[in-house]
Amino acid sequence: MQPEISVVISTYNRRDSLQRTIESILGQTSAPPYELIVVDNRSTDGTSELIRSCAANVNCVRYVFEEKQGVSHGRNAGVAAARAPLIAFTDDDVTVNSNWLATMKAAFDAHPECGCAGGKVLAVWPHTPPAWLTEKHWAPLALLDYGAAQKLNARNRKCLITANMGMRRESFERTGGFRADFQKTAGSTCSMEDRELQERYWQTGGECWFDPAIVVRAQVQAFRMEKEYHRRWHFSHGELHALLRDPEFERSTIRLFDIPGHVLRRAATERLEMVYNKLRLRPERAFEHEMEGVFFTGFIRKRFRQQRFSPKTAAS
Repeated sequence: MQPEISVVISTYNRRDSLQRTIESILGQTSAPPYELIVVDNRSTDGTSELIRSCAANVNCVRYVFEEKQGVSHGRNAGVAAARAPLIAFTDDDVTVNSNWLATMKAAFDAHPECGCAGGKVLAVWPHTPPAWLTEKHWAPLALLDYGAAQKLNARNRKCLITANMGMRRESFERTGGFRADFQKTAGSTCSMEDRELQERYWQTGGECWFDPAIVVRAQVQAFRMEKEYHRRWHFSHGELHALLRDPEFERSTIRLFDIPGHVLRRAATERLEMVYNKLRLRPERAFEHEMEGVFFTGFIRKRFRQQRFSPKTAAS
């Protein structure tokens, strides 16, 4: 039977959590015809054997190997192998609701004008999170909940994430797929390949749909609940944002080393706000400002290095 949805997972050395992910996808109820494409991105922990075993026993499961390391390469390989007009993405540390594919298909059917749709990514905590770890700090955990259903586009620039996102094949191919320079690889902290893809899609006039009924749950590793991880993530996020060159963010009448003036100003003011709130014994507010400051510092360092090592600079 021709699938209506192709589910694509790119995986690297997460055999145990991947098995739970596969089981949750195969446990769908009232789902349209679908196939599950699991891309082995050079795993060495027995992942390949797990996927091949599933493929041998379940007709809808397919094994794909991708030599080039990185989740963007893996997802692009999965889309290339997919046969359905709708592509659904999730991750190898996620479990999806039993109605995941049914609700995603319903969202696309109800909103033919949208080429992309997705929903909530909720947490499965390893233990009670610390008091400071509120929804304001969900981004480094790859969690997402925008509340009410809504359109996301160039005017409402909230981003879906690939732990719970679908895209029409024609929209994906027209946009150009995931870029490798924004991807997460082994050992890296942060990625923006999903945001960058949606930015390109929005620039063509495309729209996404957020539906709170489309739900998955992500395992939160204990180390992601530590402040040091959040510092590293926000610094990397700032560096990637410097690569993104978001036109709205870049708009400024003053620039220094190709850094917008408002970025330099925010980097300073956020640090001052951090110190002020520490002195006022407001540690949670202080940490919020610290994370903003770390983001802008990462942006500044990346942009400065781009200028320093650019061909134009080298030639001069």
